[in-house]
Amino acid sequence: MNKYDIAVIGGGMVGAAVAVGFAKQGRSVVVVEGAEPKAFDAAQALDVRVSAISHQSVKLLESLDAWSAIEAMRV
Repeated sequence: MNKYDIAVIGGGMVGAAVAVGFAKQGRSVVVVEGAEPKAFDAAQALDVRVSAISHQSVKLLESLDAWSAIEAMRV
């Protein structure tokens, strides 16, 4: 059996950010997700869902080295 310092339930936007944040602090982290995430495909059909990201969230994502990849996927 593997042991982890932190178990994050759900690998969506918030869960993934929390997991990366703890990992950057040197914690061992496992993310429990019910489905395999789909890889980003720029050719996929547009989705009607949107996410509003505040300035503070951008700062957090920058500190996690994730913002540039997210920004590159914007429509």
